[in-house]
Amino acid sequence: MSQKLIFSNMAICGHTPGTAAKAFDPKIDIAKGLLIILVVLGHSLEPCGSIPSKYIIHNIIYLFHMPAFIAISGYLTHLKDNNKFWKSQLMLIETYFVFQALHYLPHMGFDEHNLRNFFVLSERTMWYLPCLIIWRTVVQYLHKAIKDNPLSAFLLSIAFSLMVGFVPVSRFLNIQRLFAFLPFFIGGYLYKDCLRKIWSSKNIRITIFGLSAVLIPFFMLTSEGFNDVFTCSKPYFRAGGLQYGMALRLSFFICATSLTAIVISLAEKITTNKWLIQLGRSSLLIYMTHYFLIIVAGHFFKDSTLAAIGISIVIITGMYFLGKYDTSIILNPVSTAWKKIKK
Repeated sequence: MSQKLIFSNMAICGHTPGTAAKAFDPKIDIAKGLLIILVVLGHSLEPCGSIPSKYIIHNIIYLFHMPAFIAISGYLTHLKDNNKFWKSQLMLIETYFVFQALHYLPHMGFDEHNLRNFFVLSERTMWYLPCLIIWRTVVQYLHKAIKDNPLSAFLLSIAFSLMVGFVPVSRFLNIQRLFAFLPFFIGGYLYKDCLRKIWSSKNIRITIFGLSAVLIPFFMLTSEGFNDVFTCSKPYFRAGGLQYGMALRLSFFICATSLTAIVISLAEKITTNKWLIQLGRSSLLIYMTHYFLIIVAGHFFKDSTLAAIGISIVIITGMYFLGKYDTSIILNPVSTAWKKIKK
């Protein structure tokens, strides 16, 4: 399997190495394509200041784009032999540290404090990769216990997700996000085992969609910044109080579940779209690089929702064409260079 194919199968792309048979499922790739467009647009809106239209678009995107990606990653995670598993894990670790270093370079000195932060505080969008590495490791080594008790495992992940909000840490080792988003990964992983049957219940769907119909307008139409709620990056006491913080997290989970279901249903109806399929297969490349481009563009275009949309279109278009080539040198420069040297 080529390195490019391996990377089209892992991380934010939703696939994992060793699943080539499912790597080019157009429905999955279309869903990823839709989601990565929203990721880029959501981050492009950040320099826009306190513009009402920004909050509406930003809040609706952040309600579900990462939970949906995480659920897809869990759905396409499969047990594999340890050699293949750790090969793919090491590639993810390399990608993480390469781009973590790029984020740190502009302001990183060589003092002990900054070097410590480099290893324990993920910059900006980088939190997802270390969380994914840990989630995949849990599934790899606890798969029997999870598969034998799927409903208990899922409910336990929800309990961890809610309890971590009481832990008084924020960005340190991504502890908040690691546990807060765990139910989406486990839910995707267990969907075919038991959650599909639960979701097929009409009463469950009516309850989830009914609550979402009330909660989504609240999140959309308020000018209050809910970024800490949507990213699950802070404990409850820093998100408005313990009870309020937990209520917001529960509300966020309900909305994320219903909107993820809508996106996947939409992807199933779009039977073919070469742009979305290509974007879905290049989603890791786009995720890792787009923030740098937004930072540069943000210095020239601020306080304009239209400019943010324009920046997103330019980035997505450029990445669409770049993704047609082997981008392993970008994602894995060290291992790619080493392979070429060995040849």
